[in-house]
Amino acid sequence: MARDLIRKLGTVQNSIVQGNVSGVNCTPFEIRTTAAIKRLWLKVSGTLASATNAATAAQLYQVARLLSSIQLRVNQAQGPISVDGLTLLYKNFKDYGVIPVQADAAVTQAAAKAFSGNLCIDFSIPHYAGGDLTLFMPKLGNLYTLELSLAAATALLTPANAGESTFDGPITIEVWAQEVVGLAPRKNKYNAAYLITDTGLVGANAAYSVKIPYGTLLNELHIHTMVAAAYDGAVVDNIIFRNGQAEIFRNVTTSFIQAFADFVNPLVRPTVTPAGVYFLDLAINNDLSSLLLTAGMKELELLFNGLKTGTIKVLVNELRDGLD
Repeated sequence: MARDLIRKLGTVQNSIVQGNVSGVNCTPFEIRTTAAIKRLWLKVSGTLASATNAATAAQLYQVARLLSSIQLRVNQAQGPISVDGLTLLYKNFKDYGVIPVQADAAVTQAAAKAFSGNLCIDFSIPHYAGGDLTLFMPKLGNLYTLELSLAAATALLTPANAGESTFDGPITIEVWAQEVVGLAPRKNKYNAAYLITDTGLVGANAAYSVKIPYGTLLNELHIHTMVAAAYDGAVVDNIIFRNGQAEIFRNVTTSFIQAFADFVNPLVRPTVTPAGVYFLDLAINNDLSSLLLTAGMKELELLFNGLKTGTIKVLVNELRDGLD
């Protein structure tokens, strides 16, 4: 009989030591299991110090900013997860209605301050009644590695204080898993997520296009708009999601998207949906049959009414077929 198992898989090694400012690539962490994986958790902690003993102010969600790249790779090639910490944190916010526990740290003069936080990589569809049908089923003989990149310490403090920041010791990254043990290997579906970053929007543009890969089952598109690495809710004001000229799936203002998101997902949360973050949910009822099948489409794109120069990030959530 299948059963749930939650356990610690290990700790990701990195070379951060006291006094470091620069970011690093962590040692690839091998995921060793033959069980189906429902989700992975990253439990992260560290300490910050001030280079000149000045008081500093923290950026919001420091752990998410620290993890500048999160990839689950298969046989050293791109795998089902390719995101950054902030887009993953807001995906957790969309899925569960709350920000994962975060403890940010400002530095007061010479005192080092601890920071910590958690992030969840979910292969199942949250709240879907048949959730065990959407699991990541490792294939015997494949190599699965979790590869993380850490940003510089300057990314964790506000721009006015960024030059003050250093790491005061190692960064600890624990990897935990929720597995389903006892399932026979089978070809089922799982939720994959990857990030498209577009920096081509320059000035006002009434029909700025970002192409979306097609051929899979699309679940959700999460759109993030930024100016100079800061979230900005005035980069675009209308979004069309369409299959070329043939079909329009969404034609909505950004203000409607945010109001609608807060209406249909009224769970207890620390804030409403942040400015510059827009969720296009293509399966509002969490029904696998209502996902958007894009096989056979010719041109899948997001069309933005751009208001000013900015960066657009699109987190694509799709259902893929295992075994992988």
